Amino acid sequence: MGMKESDLEKIHLVATILQKEHKYHYSHQQLALKVGTNESYLRVAFKQVYKTTINAFLREIRISKAKELLENTDWPLHTIASHVGFKDASIFIRNFKKSTGLTPLKWKQKKSDTVIKKIDPIN
Repeated sequence: MGMKESDLEKIHLVATILQKEHKYHYSHQQLALKVGTNESYLRVAFKQVYKTTINAFLREIRISKAKELLENTDWPLHTIASHVGFKDASIFIRNFKKSTGLTPLKWKQKKSDTVIKKIDPIN
């Protein structure tokens, strides 16, 4: 599918919206309206440009933000889940494990063990 520059800009704008507003739950139709294209074209063009679906792209942004919060805060999982845009902690945990292979708490523990080993060369 050949894409005009203006269409490519729209696709990049959707990615930017998802990165900046990852907490919100936009439908594909709402995203298409925001950038001035139609929903089915947006889905196809987004996948062509980013090699992933809009939903998978958004999920990975949310997981990435959650990793930062797990590393840098002591917030409970339900707070992190809500802060990054998951509707509840169980959905967050399932998606996090699917993405990383670990639950958020096991991932946090592994990261803190790695930091301790870097600080303490005896271990």
